[in-house]
Amino acid sequence: MTSTKDKDEKMETLTDNAVENLITIDNIVDAVTSQIDEEDEIGAFHLFGVPMEQMTQSIVTTQSDLETVSEDALRSLSMIESDCLPNSAYSENEYGTKGPPAMALSKSMGGRMSTPYRQSGNAIDVIAVKSREDQFYTTSWHVMFSWSRFRSRTATGVGDEVRVLMNGKELPVKMSLLERGRCVFQSGSLTPPIDALANVELYEDNANYVRFEHYQRSTCCIRYVECRLYVWHPEESVIIVDLDGTLTVSDVEGHIRTLRLGQYDFLHRGTCQFFTKLHELQMRVLYLTARPLDWASASRNHLENAIQLKHVLPPGPLITNSNGLTGALLTEVVNKNPHIFKRQVLQEIQLCLIHAGRVTEHPIFVAGFGNRSSDVLAYKDAGIELDMIFLIDSTSSIKCSNFTCVGSKMYESYDDPNVLLWMLPKLKHRVPFEKVGKIDEYTVRELLYAEEREQLLISERNARAFQEEEYERIKQNSQVRSLEPMPSL
Repeated sequence: MTSTKDKDEKMETLTDNAVENLITIDNIVDAVTSQIDEEDEIGAFHLFGVPMEQMTQSIVTTQSDLETVSEDALRSLSMIESDCLPNSAYSENEYGTKGPPAMALSKSMGGRMSTPYRQSGNAIDVIAVKSREDQFYTTSWHVMFSWSRFRSRTATGVGDEVRVLMNGKELPVKMSLLERGRCVFQSGSLTPPIDALANVELYEDNANYVRFEHYQRSTCCIRYVECRLYVWHPEESVIIVDLDGTLTVSDVEGHIRTLRLGQYDFLHRGTCQFFTKLHELQMRVLYLTARPLDWASASRNHLENAIQLKHVLPPGPLITNSNGLTGALLTEVVNKNPHIFKRQVLQEIQLCLIHAGRVTEHPIFVAGFGNRSSDVLAYKDAGIELDMIFLIDSTSSIKCSNFTCVGSKMYESYDDPNVLLWMLPKLKHRVPFEKVGKIDEYTVRELLYAEEREQLLISERNARAFQEEEYERIKQNSQVRSLEPMPSL
């Protein structure tokens, strides 16, 4: 009979082989797919020097060989563990499969794999509007797990069940994994039943953490995707904010610095404090961007980690383009119509509030901030008047999109109190009555701040003028002395 020591040695060897092979599969597939556009065969030829069909066959063959070795190793591991674990340990688990539980497998690896979880994919934030009957009308739940065209449907888990957890607790509804990593609820819809969240404890003042989990048999790990869910009420007033060039200083550079380099403070002056003030006025802030779904997690990290002089951005849902990278690029670069996508998103949000019982005649969307003419089109279609749509340029200068409006002018940046002083009187007529008192308080405060700031600017200008005069006087004196004859010895 095999000794316990021999079993441990065999188990460790087989486990190492299995894990290494599974990691190799992931590395090969990820390395290849990260270089190839989903539908760009010409790009594949230029990158690898072979046609897409030939390269695909080669990768699939390599993957198949590695998976065979890995399956043999895991099968042997299972046989060895059967001598150590009781039969009850092999009862059908929560995913409907036979085999050692994940914790047992983790322990058998000597603690090297403390958890079988792996983040893999992206999801768009969800807005859940709570009706008076405690029913929730939500926006679409766009979830996309990482996928590869070089893996079979079985390997990627098409048709598998996806668990949905809210603040760590599993919801009674589940999703199904489709082609290309997409998910839908088991009813086939992108939204859950209106009573699915009725008995779930949700935060109304803060973000709720949503987690989607998929057990992938081919890698013996649980992949997960995360997003946020925000509870709104039917009578909300919403401020729309674009990201690239609107929060960040510029479009392309802002994308590179925030998403690629993690420089989350690459923002226009006064951005965080300005939108925090609007949030304190009981306005909901909606971050709406034409970035693809593939960048949702990185964009969310940017919003949650942005900071300026101890001020952070207010919480709010992040809505990206539900298409992947290719579709988003077609929308933004080729078709040049991102306003159509944004208009559709805003219409969906509007319908959620109406279905939840909105009765006020005040508009849902009261102001919008962007940096392109397409943003103006989207906000205008959503019902925002032109005198409440603002455009910001790369110098941080802000202007109202309605150039003919009386009193409209160019403002220095978000930290200019005159921007709020322009907005506040107009907001009073666009929000429910209970929010008007707070707006009046902020108007008085901003007037005092504007006066103090103006006095400070005058003092700075006077000081600068004095310094320039002193510099010119010293310069002239030095020139006069240089022209004086040298004393004779």
